[in-house]
Amino acid sequence: MLQIQVLRNDTQKVKERLAVKYFAQPGLVDEIIALDDERKKIQVESDTLLSKINAASKEIGALMVKGSKRRGRV
Repeated sequence: MLQIQVLRNDTQKVKERLAVKYFAQPGLVDEIIALDDERKKIQVESDTLLSKINAASKEIGALMVKGSKRRGRV
């Protein structure tokens, strides 16, 4: 199994070696790299959202400790 870092660092050599093994779709290497780029982008977005959720949760917890919990009628 090839590691993504190997695919990124030496794409052309990987494609050449796959051709020796009669791999018929060397374009898949580029697709794998593109998908990994997308995965990284989505991971950053997810981490950012999780950070915002955690900050909001801490703020809510601090307000509840202070007794700032609103008691209104619905």
